[in-house]
Amino acid sequence: MSSDKTTNLALHKWAGTDPVERTEFNDNFDIIDSKIGEQIVKKADKAYVDTQLAAVNGGPKGTYATLVALQTAFPTGNANNYLVAADGKWYYWSGTAWTAGGQYQSSGIAADSINTASIATGAVRGDKLDQVLGTHTITYNTNGTVASVTTPEGTTTFTYTNGRITNVVETIYGVTVNTVITYYSDGTVASATRS
Repeated sequence: MSSDKTTNLALHKWAGTDPVERTEFNDNFDIIDSKIGEQIVKKADKAYVDTQLAAVNGGPKGTYATLVALQTAFPTGNANNYLVAADGKWYYWSGTAWTAGGQYQSSGIAADSINTASIATGAVRGDKLDQVLGTHTITYNTNGTVASVTTPEGTTTFTYTNGRITNVVETIYGVTVNTVITYYSDGTVASATRS
């Protein structure tokens, strides 16, 4: 006769000196069979899973050339999402109107498509450069722009006007070079004059 039971299923558990009885084995098998049967009943059948998966709305149900075309097709809305080609956004029915949910897909940044006018002042922060430059020491202005970079070879100091670098002084191995930078009104560099 077992002197102990297991914690979860209360199966018979024998100590080294306990006599073993066939009825205890049968009791254990009955408990295990019952628990497995309960789990099988809870298991979803294939038809149920297929039905649930078919109901999942994973993307736009259709595409319309314009928002007006979508509004015309479904003036009182529905539960689906739709893509509007004119603006590249996906739309959902908010209960009262077709509402833009955001850009559906977008392309990456084209090569050479960013100029200095496209970059916000302080967007390129030195604390991010530290991770790349390693042995360089970088000091910052109070607005987060780089004031100077010191390397084992020398120091480069930056002066800003209206958020743009207008003067760079490089002292490398004791030789100083001054570069004055001017800009066009669109933010692109007009000239860089070294002296």
